[in-house]
Amino acid sequence: MKNCDPKKDCLSIPFPKECFDFCIERILRVATPADKVRILGMDKDLAESIFQAYNYGERTIRTFKDLERSLDSNKIKQIKAIFLHLTQEQLNHFTRKMG
Repeated sequence: MKNCDPKKDCLSIPFPKECFDFCIERILRVATPADKVRILGMDKDLAESIFQAYNYGERTIRTFKDLERSLDSNKIKQIKAIFLHLTQEQLNHFTRKMG
């Protein structure tokens, strides 16, 4: 398994296949609920579910697997679909925050 680096592997589209989940988690970690809606196009319920998982969930979120355990499979599918269609322009908004 590759050790992914957010400053190297998560700065351009497409993400390396082996770092896809890693990069999703890193972006979701720095994105505010408003960013998730405005920049990523998530619905407010999904953005709120992610916020709740990170801030008030039973588990500490350190990896995408942790997030998968905290959200239902439909929400995970929605998240992955959003990131499969992520543009470089959208990503650029978050790379400044990850820097």
